[in-house]
Amino acid sequence: MTDKSTKRVGDVTELELCHHFLNEGYEVFRNLSSTGPVDFVTLDVETGDVVLYDSKTAHARLKQNGENVVSIGGLTGLQQKLNVKLVAKWDGRVLFGEKVILNERTDV
Repeated sequence: MTDKSTKRVGDVTELELCHHFLNEGYEVFRNLSSTGPVDFVTLDVETGDVVLYDSKTAHARLKQNGENVVSIGGLTGLQQKLNVKLVAKWDGRVLFGEKVILNERTDV
């Protein structure tokens, strides 16, 4: 049986994003709780850079001019204060920010 609930899709997205950062050479630390302002943290052991991430499942729509607009969501006030970064995965790509416009036309 396959559970395609919103929660399950979000869990899978988060794991895929963690896998992406691990493959890029970062250490990745996940939040053990299902709540909180941060889903996972990355550490670049060479530079000491630490980044807090909130992972989202992206949603896309095709505008009349042919542009794909991918919406990721927004940050809460606490997340903004903590300098949390939004990250999402859509169509095999890792995206950063709240809204991304893709110039090439693809099926959405």
